[in-house]
Amino acid sequence: MLVARKLEFVRDFSRGLAEVGFRAEPANRPVGSESKQRCDADDNDGVEEGHDRIWLGGGGSKRVNRFLAYALCTLALLNVGALAKAENRNSQATAQTATLPLISCWYKGEVLYYIRIDTSDKATAEQQGLNYVPQLANVLTSSPAAYDDIYTFTNSTQFNVVPSAPNPVGPKSTDGDYQPLWQVSQVAWNKGSKVRTLKSEEEILAAAKDGEVTITKTKVIINCPIVFRPGAGKLPNVKIQLDGDDGDGN
Repeated sequence: MLVARKLEFVRDFSRGLAEVGFRAEPANRPVGSESKQRCDADDNDGVEEGHDRIWLGGGGSKRVNRFLAYALCTLALLNVGALAKAENRNSQATAQTATLPLISCWYKGEVLYYIRIDTSDKATAEQQGLNYVPQLANVLTSSPAAYDDIYTFTNSTQFNVVPSAPNPVGPKSTDGDYQPLWQVSQVAWNKGSKVRTLKSEEEILAAAKDGEVTITKTKVIINCPIVFRPGAGKLPNVKIQLDGDDGDGN
């Protein structure tokens, strides 16, 4: 778009030269009455007679050396070239993307989606392909707590459970309890319990109270920001692709 506007400027510039009466005057042109009068009127303008000139029409006597006009056109064209390169770089920058797997989880009976990025545990980092950041473990001693629980299940196949989420997702969230840093708490069904899907922290704690599950807190911290919450938005500029949908996450 910028390049197109600058090219239009160059065309307008050239057209403007013609409209005000700029024209080339060759060096071997005989000095007639008209040109002689102009030369006499401007003998002290620093341009020697006999040089190629561009005359300003409309009855004026000001002469402009052809070099000046050529220089102006050249500068305009160079500006267009520089803008073209800059616009191409900007286009490439905006086109750059990264693809990360979405992980489903439960929150108060609602399915949310997060991404995994960093962890304080080396084995988890190697297993899940995350950044190994041992300093994340320091949040376990922070006050007030700068982390929350994420519940994983060791002997059943169900989504993890989180106790908080941004509402809505993005810069307008009003949920002050949400934390993207999670302490991994492992949930195991006790023998004889009826295995079922637990969809909230409240259900997990109730099952633990009834002796159905055992909760074991680990020292593993994992950075898993929630990026999409159906019905409560997604992070701006993030494109969501769910299995079988059209790519907008809705």
